[in-house]
Amino acid sequence: MFVNSAGDTLASGNLKRDMARICAAAGVRELPIHALRHTYACLSGAAGVPMEVVSKQLGHASPAFTLTQYRTVFTTEREKWTLNPSDLVGLD
Repeated sequence: MFVNSAGDTLASGNLKRDMARICAAAGVRELPIHALRHTYACLSGAAGVPMEVVSKQLGHASPAFTLTQYRTVFTTEREKWTLNPSDLVGLD
């Protein structure tokens, strides 16, 4: 997923060091590299990207695995899809 300027895969130690440097420069707390996968899955799902696409991007065998292991539903998403009882008037 990450390569150096020669196109070679980065060594995990280098990637961890680079991630620490980038997070420090951005003023955010350091996250494990694997957390980027979860962040991608959560934000993509919240943006409406089909879970089949997210699952393929992450290299998972099935969207069901991606949903159960990686996807978080944000409070704002739940609120967006909450039904107001007044919306149900006249649906008989």
